[in-house]
Amino acid sequence: MKFGVFVVPYRLEHHSVNENFEWSLDVIRSADSYGFGEAWIGEHFTLPMEPCPAPDLLIASALRETEKIKLAPGAHILPYHHPVDLAHRIAYLDHMANGRYMLGIGAGAFPTDATLFDTNGQNTEMMVEALDLITRIWTSTESFEFRGDFWNCNFNLPDESGRGSWLRPLQQPHPPIGVAGTAPNSISLGVAGQKGWMPMSLNYGGTSLDSHWTVYGEGAAATGRTASREDWRVVQVIYVAETDEEARREFLGSSATTIFDDYTIPGLRRAGRLSLLTGFEPESPDEVTAEYLCDRVWAVGSPDTVYERIAESHQACGGWGTTIMFSFDDQDRPEPWRQSMEMFMAEVAPRLAKLPLTAQAAHTGRKS
Repeated sequence: MKFGVFVVPYRLEHHSVNENFEWSLDVIRSADSYGFGEAWIGEHFTLPMEPCPAPDLLIASALRETEKIKLAPGAHILPYHHPVDLAHRIAYLDHMANGRYMLGIGAGAFPTDATLFDTNGQNTEMMVEALDLITRIWTSTESFEFRGDFWNCNFNLPDESGRGSWLRPLQQPHPPIGVAGTAPNSISLGVAGQKGWMPMSLNYGGTSLDSHWTVYGEGAAATGRTASREDWRVVQVIYVAETDEEARREFLGSSATTIFDDYTIPGLRRAGRLSLLTGFEPESPDEVTAEYLCDRVWAVGSPDTVYERIAESHQACGGWGTTIMFSFDDQDRPEPWRQSMEMFMAEVAPRLAKLPLTAQAAHTGRKS
């Protein structure tokens, strides 16, 4: 198993956007120094507590201040970008990263973003068409004209002066591509399986990991591909301290409690989707709080407790290749979070790295 961090990036109201940027950069620097292998940066347009419409700008800054960690948008929401423009920005950033870039893509999960761009319920179709065009731009050796349902463009081979050529990524044929999914039976992860892209499950605690692997494996089988659990990334809420009591106290005193109690949980309660956090529709929705999830769902505790909770989930669904830790806006009390990251990599990660994948599932995309 490998390890990474997910920089949403959450922002408390009393922090400016620039302060949020600097904190996100600090999280990535810390992750690099502690040995995390990758960092994913979220992209949102209409969410004031997650203000990052341009994760590539944060990636460009982080590249100058880190040494080994790979960086990725998590994810560019393809319906909200013109594919020609994004293809060139990604190719340029891939050269800047010199092999430390991965591309995360998604269809978009938030209605307010979709309303802003007026995508008319066609986000998944737009995502597929956009990436088909982007990868064609990166790999084509001939001039072509593209007339799609959502975008059009013309690409011509360069003239005698060289004008007309387009930039291709450093990594050939293109950077590794990952697709994020949250809801059970995620359509996006089914598409990822069909295309051979890496699946990423945003697992706040209640997401059905079984269903994610099933739809991914079915998508792979539909196009004759082999689904590998080594490629599967699972993002989780994780916090480590010396004892369970200390971890619980510190976590519930952190920004995560404010973010979930004031932002995430009320939104999901209104939408009738608390099962994304709990795994079931609770009889009393009002009882679902950050404290409730901390005690019942999330991997919060001593190194032994965190290992046991992640290992139990890993075994139950057949296993995945990379565990990714959510980060929150804890710039007011950074040291406990830095210590949690460091302790996770020093005392939990080496044990998790030894967990076996389900042999059959690693080849067929099915749970044994």
